[in-house]
Amino acid sequence: MKKNIFLTIGFILIIAATPAAAQSDDTAEFVKAAVANNMFQIQSSKALLTKSESELVRNFAQAISLDHARSGKKMTALLNTSDKEYDVPQRLDAEHQQKIDDLLAASTEDIDTLYIEEQIAAHEKALALFDNYATEGDNPTWRGFASQSLPMLRMHENRAKRLQEME
Repeated sequence: MKKNIFLTIGFILIIAATPAAAQSDDTAEFVKAAVANNMFQIQSSKALLTKSESELVRNFAQAISLDHARSGKKMTALLNTSDKEYDVPQRLDAEHQQKIDDLLAASTEDIDTLYIEEQIAAHEKALALFDNYATEGDNPTWRGFASQSLPMLRMHENRAKRLQEME
């Protein structure tokens, strides 16, 4: 029993000591996370558009939706031409679905603030993922996609932060 505990603790320490770049540069994990993030961006923007009365926030959500739809098409093209098959999510995970549900349940007065907060958090996470893969990724094609996506992600994050400051 003690041996199993020490092995488990040792495994946890090895994982914790491994640099983040080494843990997350696997192409399959990048593709899965990128697809999930992209789906969330589009679906959260569509949810916002059902209730928001702010023209500025609505315009932002429409831009997010269009840009991420284009990004999704690029990912689909890369997946279709890849010699490797990747396991990609077909629907949102429970955490992201809950965020969509929260947006849909939010009042008209609260939805813009909630959406902008979610966009900032999602784009910070996406920027970390894409920046890491662009520099450390093991597949040149996906590394190029990650690198080309960074300006759009930065622009979205900056725009969301400007909207947050205006509230």
